[in-house]
Amino acid sequence: MTLLEAFEQNLINDDKYERRIETIFSKLFFFSDKVIKIYKYSDNYYGQFSDINFRKEFYAEDFSWNHTMAPDIYLSLNPYKLTDGKWA
Repeated sequence: MTLLEAFEQNLINDDKYERRIETIFSKLFFFSDKVIKIYKYSDNYYGQFSDINFRKEFYAEDFSWNHTMAPDIYLSLNPYKLTDGKWA
């Protein structure tokens, strides 16, 4: 199960998301006090998101610009890790 699928099925947090918005590059999950942005792995006109190095560079640049434009909203870039079939 991908991280995106786990969020869509409310298997990550104790709280269920209140709203979800899909963009070209990601899906945003809105909770009562936070928003979590999960990037998609699908390739598109912008680049090869299936390539891990491209994806890492894109995430870092995208977050940097988002944080520059809205530092009170984009607070940190935190990874999730799959361990024994569970995301943490």
